[in-house]
Amino acid sequence: MRRRAARAAALLCIVAAARSAAAHNVGTVFSSPLDADGAALYWNPAAMALATKSLVQLVANAAIGQAAYQRVGIDAAQTGRPFPRTSFVVAAPQPVLGIIIDKLWRSRLRLGLTASVPSAAGAAWPQTVNDRGQQVLSPTRYHVNRAVIFHAHVQAGASFVVHRTLALGVSVNVVASSFDIHKDLDLANQAAITEVIACGSNPIGCENPAVSAPLSFRASGVSAGASVGVLFWPIPRLRIGVSYLSPVQVPLSVTLAVDSGKLDAFARQFIPGFGTLALNAEGRASVTVPQRVHVAVAVDVHPRIEVMAMIRWINYAATNVVSGVVVQRNSTLLPDALSIPIVRNDEWYAAARITGRIKERTKLGLTIDYLSRTTPEAYSTPSNLDFDSISLTLGANVRVWRSLYLGATFAQAIVFPRTIARTLVTNTSPDPYNLPDSRGRYTGNSETLGVDVTTTF
Repeated sequence: MRRRAARAAALLCIVAAARSAAAHNVGTVFSSPLDADGAALYWNPAAMALATKSLVQLVANAAIGQAAYQRVGIDAAQTGRPFPRTSFVVAAPQPVLGIIIDKLWRSRLRLGLTASVPSAAGAAWPQTVNDRGQQVLSPTRYHVNRAVIFHAHVQAGASFVVHRTLALGVSVNVVASSFDIHKDLDLANQAAITEVIACGSNPIGCENPAVSAPLSFRASGVSAGASVGVLFWPIPRLRIGVSYLSPVQVPLSVTLAVDSGKLDAFARQFIPGFGTLALNAEGRASVTVPQRVHVAVAVDVHPRIEVMAMIRWINYAATNVVSGVVVQRNSTLLPDALSIPIVRNDEWYAAARITGRIKERTKLGLTIDYLSRTTPEAYSTPSNLDFDSISLTLGANVRVWRSLYLGATFAQAIVFPRTIARTLVTNTSPDPYNLPDSRGRYTGNSETLGVDVTTTF
């Protein structure tokens, strides 16, 4: 990937924001490749075969993520002191709407429709930080200031019982992707300038607040993929579920806009008649939503108690996250190519769950899960950092009236901090990694709150 980047004349490095530490974000604590609830199409379309009635479920989850960054070194461009610590808190909604219909062929066929946001990321690093009473630009500004990134899925599918112990499922997945990213662009650290004079020789220097220009990157697109699943229950107390979601490559329409007000004011100090720069561009790009595999096994250890184990694998390592070209620009200070160059490993998620029933009205669930970090140390930055985490999720579902059920979920993540001691992301690196030094101490925290309502008919 770095060889491809080096051949481009210039690359815009805008990286995706931090993900939530909560992995079990689609549905409730009772959602899995073995559960016939509103999220069944996402986890395993074959699991709809277990639905005893038609249902409609609405889940309203919100993950509250926190992160903090203490950059190493001295802020020579602004204060001459160590960089200040910066942090943010952001809420990420994780809604699910699911429908299962069993009316056409009750004994064998189930049809379903699910709308969800299984992949979302965000950040809200402050653009300025108070350092001993002085407002200075945040050390995260060239990585990301504010970002909202999500991939919304609408899935339509069916499950069919082919044998009294086996069901198959299939789904068509329509994916709508959206990027809304805001960061600062270091106009002194662009190829059009650094090819003539390097940062170290430039009297303005890199990371100079006078030429730090806010940049807006917006992109959106729609595409489609598919998923398949198998549900096998050799004996009534044992269930095994496996599903596969295909990768989806989404074409994007991109707009770029740079606020050059600071550069204009800086230039007028030396050229009083200097006009106003208009830095805008449009482009084409693509994003790949990676393939996933879900595997789960559940055993009824008691007529009212079930124990389940689950693994999820996401093939991030094979994903070219975003790449593209600028088809129209009005300044060479803007790049002629686009890249979101996140180097990532595969993601692994493992969970153990126990659920139990109290009489026939109330169901309780407890899940303990582990989520692996995917970004290697050398490529970690304030905008693509993630963490190893262990989460504890509690949930309850109560039948309040005939066919009406209400539920609630709470998840607390234990997020393991990271100290980045080595990096390939520096001002002197080849594009697209010519960003400020990203070494430092990163910490995070995450909670998820949710409520859900289900009606059967």
